[in-house]
Amino acid sequence: MVKDYVRISRARGRETFVPLAHPPGHAQVDFGEATGVIGGVRQKIHFLCMDLPQSDACFVKAYPRETTEAFLDGHVSGFAFFGGVPLSILYDNTKIAVAKICGEGQRERTRVFTELTSHYLFRDRFGRPGKGNDKGKVEGLVKHARLNFMTPIPEAASFDELNNRERRTIERRIQAARFPAVKSFDTFDFAAVPSLNKPLVLELARSEYILRRENVIALGNSGTGKTHVALALGLAACQKGFTVAFSTAAALVNQLMEARDERRLLKLQRDLAAVKLLIVDELGYVPLSPTGAELLFEVFSQRYERGSTIVTSNLPFEDWTSVLGSERLTGALLDRLTHHVSILTMNGDSYRLRQSTGRRRSAAKAEQNQATELVDTDTGEILTP
Repeated sequence: MVKDYVRISRARGRETFVPLAHPPGHAQVDFGEATGVIGGVRQKIHFLCMDLPQSDACFVKAYPRETTEAFLDGHVSGFAFFGGVPLSILYDNTKIAVAKICGEGQRERTRVFTELTSHYLFRDRFGRPGKGNDKGKVEGLVKHARLNFMTPIPEAASFDELNNRERRTIERRIQAARFPAVKSFDTFDFAAVPSLNKPLVLELARSEYILRRENVIALGNSGTGKTHVALALGLAACQKGFTVAFSTAAALVNQLMEARDERRLLKLQRDLAAVKLLIVDELGYVPLSPTGAELLFEVFSQRYERGSTIVTSNLPFEDWTSVLGSERLTGALLDRLTHHVSILTMNGDSYRLRQSTGRRRSAAKAEQNQATELVDTDTGEILTP
């Protein structure tokens, strides 16, 4: 009887957790601090961080001081980096933006900040005083930037050199990844793929699975956005400081076979094993030769618990044998890939087919409207029939 009472009491008092969901088009901004050597002088570095929580895309820029000029320049540079202005931005109650905190959650904005929002036409939002978890995404970015971009202590001749170095480093990672296109989650339509676990995808965008050397497998029909998701995860990894390599399964097998014929297979295998994230797209579209399947298996085997791999496929696991040609090889490959894995199910109608159908309908409607238009022969005015 006592045990039943305790069980019921614990169930009533159990803490409830609600997963956070961030709609696209919104940002969070904050400043962080680190130590660096600029122009031979050891000094404090203030860096502005701008984070897009939906895709976890980030922008970081360093300044000598946390001033109004740095605040404004950071916004302008961030908007240019992302290629647009967010719908809204969440801040703490920095004195650069807030002149006075009024009652009932109201803020009296500074003149400079009001001019910034009026010029770029974004909505400002502010966290509760002393509640850093209100903007936890950018707080996490500040910590990540300090540990990854400012450690070890950076040295540069000037702040411009420091910022350009970090920017060029990210650009080199993206270029070295050989993405066929640069995609982010801000342009991905989650509503079009109801079977996709959106909270899981956004959690993966933080790239922490790479630190744990875990894999990601996206399965679903053709045209449901598997490649888009893989590219967006790859871009997020590049921005977080990880090395990435992208290839379709067929192209990767061709590279491996050519390298074997040219006696440079070991070097290519070492290069593939060294990247933190390997993305293998479209496994299942083209059947592989026995030799090609074995070489691909060797790549996955060498990366097992040493690096993360993303695989996209239009086939369920039970049909992978038709691509790899051997049940024994398929079983061994899946055993390694799925040991530490997040599986994304992406079934639904083809996005490309929906787009094509929509364009045809729009064109037909436009032709129909044009055919029914009446024109006044005297004035040239279009008359409504």
